[in-house]
This record gives sequence, C-alpha cells and structure tokens, in this order.
Amino acid sequence: MNKILYYQNSDAVHHFLTNNKYNAFMHGANCQATMNSGIARDVKSRIPELYHADLEYHLEVGGDSNQKLGKFSMVVYQDEEKPPHKMAFNLYTQLFYGTERRHFNYGAFVEAMESAISECVSKGCFETNNSLNDTLHVIIPKIGCGLGGGDWDIVSELLQQKTFSDKVNLVFHVHIK
Repeated sequence: MNKILYYQNSDAVHHFLTNNKYNAFMHGANCQATMNSGIARDVKSRIPELYHADLEYHLEVGGDSNQKLGKFSMVVYQDEEKPPHKMAFNLYTQLFYGTERRHFNYGAFVEAMESAISECVSKGCFETNNSLNDTLHVIIPKIGCGLGGGDWDIVSELLQQKTFSDKVNLVFHVHIK
C-alpha cells in the first residue's frame, strides 16, 4: 500500500476538529496521565474526551505506566449506524516526561502506531475510494520530537519505511506548528 507524508504549517488539533477530510488524529503521550505541556496541553483543553480516555486507561491499568508504553487510548466519533467517521488517539510513546533527556521511545511509537492504525481499519474508519484502495488520513504532530526529545529524521524514516497496514493507503498529515 502507498504511504504519503504531507507537511502543513498549521494547528493539528484545529484541523482535526474542523475538517472531516481527516479520519484520525494521533499524538504522542507519556504514561503518567499528565497533559500539561506541548500539544498534549491543547488536547487536554480542546479534545477533553481524549484526555478523559487517558485518565480512564491509566486507572484501568492500575497506574502501571509500563503496561501503557506502546499501547493507546482512544475516542471514537460515531455517526448513526455507520462506521466511525473519526477517531482520536493518545499513543503512549514515552514512560515519563521532562526535557533533561530523551523520553521518546521509538519502538513504543511503532507499536502504538501499528495498533492504532489497525484499530481504524478494523472499525472501517477510512475513506472508501471508487478504486481498489481505501485511504486513511491521519493527522499527527511531529510526534515525540518536541518536548519528548526524539529526532524527526528517525521518526519520519519509521513512518516511511514501516508497513503499518496492508489494507489501506496511508496519508500522514504532519502538522509543524
């Protein structure tokens, strides 16, 4: 399947909330159930249901951060009797937070991304084309490459090289604001 990365100098949360073109929103989250800085702060205030999904998942695993790494929590936006038209994900890509060192975990990123994309596909949350291939449009920030300390060259390479799905084409809309 094809994979495309588009770069946009704009607000990822705003685009997800206001544009039905995008099927999924995914951002990196720490495993401590805190969303107090970076894009996570925007998620907490502007997509509060996704913040609550993080808190609920944290309670579900008994606060055991190690159980969350490489997993995700999500919110499904459902229309009546149709596949979900949108999904939003907290990808647990780092155990802790802080700027004193890199906390972003590349392996956890890949594991969480694969699982989240699989969840979108299994729920039918993608654009059905008249051609043979369906397309999943995913909004992401430069996951883990701000406060998490990750290297975007590595993350973008992973996005381009990994096969996240053999069922749909993937279009990653990378927001760099």
